[in-house]
Amino acid sequence: MNTLGNLVFDIFETTINSEKMIVFFDKFVENITKKTVVVLDNSSLHTSKKFKEKIKEWEELDLLIILFHLTRQN
Repeated sequence: MNTLGNLVFDIFETTINSEKMIVFFDKFVENITKKTVVVLDNSSLHTSKKFKEKIKEWEELDLLIILFHLTRQN
């Protein structure tokens, strides 16, 4: 969600994989107009080799991807 309250999303009716996530973020980065931060969990979609390789490319286009590792405390 951006500062104007706009939410960017896509609906998939099939299984999501890293390739589909890459396509989503490739489209997303085309529409940003200033530095943008996206925080993602550490699912296998976001930590695959192909996805991680794209993170540097997106950073050059002002999209910063942060992988956030959640830990459960008792």
